[in-house]
Amino acid sequence: MQARAVTGILPETARLDWVDMLRGGAILFVVIGHGWRGLHGAGVIDDAQLVGLDRAIYSFHMPLFFMISGFFYIRSLTLPAGAFVSARMRRLLYPMVLWTYVFVLAKLAAGPFVNTPVDWGDLWALPIPGRWHFWFLWALLLIHLALYGLRLLQTRPHLRTPVLLALLVVSIVGAQLTYLLPAGSWPWVGSAIVMLPYFVVGLLLGDILGRIPQRGLWPAIATLAFVTGFACAMAFPLGTYLPGLVVAMALCLFAVGASAGGGALPLPLQQGLSAMGRASMAIFLLHTFFSAALREVLLILGMTGVGLHIFLGVLIGVAGPMAAFYLAQRYHLTRALGF
Repeated sequence: MQARAVTGILPETARLDWVDMLRGGAILFVVIGHGWRGLHGAGVIDDAQLVGLDRAIYSFHMPLFFMISGFFYIRSLTLPAGAFVSARMRRLLYPMVLWTYVFVLAKLAAGPFVNTPVDWGDLWALPIPGRWHFWFLWALLLIHLALYGLRLLQTRPHLRTPVLLALLVVSIVGAQLTYLLPAGSWPWVGSAIVMLPYFVVGLLLGDILGRIPQRGLWPAIATLAFVTGFACAMAFPLGTYLPGLVVAMALCLFAVGASAGGGALPLPLQQGLSAMGRASMAIFLLHTFFSAALREVLLILGMTGVGLHIFLGVLIGVAGPMAAFYLAQRYHLTRALGF
């Protein structure tokens, strides 16, 4: 990994270990955020307790995933259009559809032991556009398909930066104008438009990942900046879209810089974050099944301590899906399960 740090643009087959750690940290925030909102929905914490941590996590954790998704996108545009669409449908649409139905069935089976009950009508509702947390997969699918034309930049590297900077400006303007969308169209395209700027920044970073400092002072500065920014997001409302975009973009970039220095972490922590990053799709799809089930068990047992709920909920919300992921790998079921 260190040898690649000075090579600039990475070769097609290169893999940076710290990107897996970044992805692992991002999915950890997803599990914490959903767990925290789950405690609020169950009445374990009130509105005043919810707001600070919820605001900080939700200010950046999904934008960060869109940014990460942009890192290697242009390098992935080697397939013909038909094969590319097929691959993206299999990777993004299929798990969204599959696990939406599983999610509804699980809620129906749980009966009253859920924060947001469903009925049998939800089982027959279309799984597209993405419902619940599956909106991420739908929005990412739209972005991947809409930007396929960027494959022309593979043979015109001198045009990459100006084209992507122009696209960034257009995407920011477009995100601020989503209030003009016709009624009912937001679930279909709204989230993709709002998240596009972060994806485009990921595209810009994709060419310089190997030049992001992995040693020295810069990762430490980025870590301190991230912690400070996160604390500020907890303390202060973000206001309108543009301030929110600036804060989210800054936190995402600080997270990238901090993760690049992940080689300084203790080896077990590096390995744990990397493993979570590689299993991030499984964790994203499955974590609510495990954490919500544990929350209800703890409540039935009369355990209402917030610290206990968060610790055990996050632990099982990560460990359960990772166990499912490795079992799926062992029995060659990852594609069938959408992992």
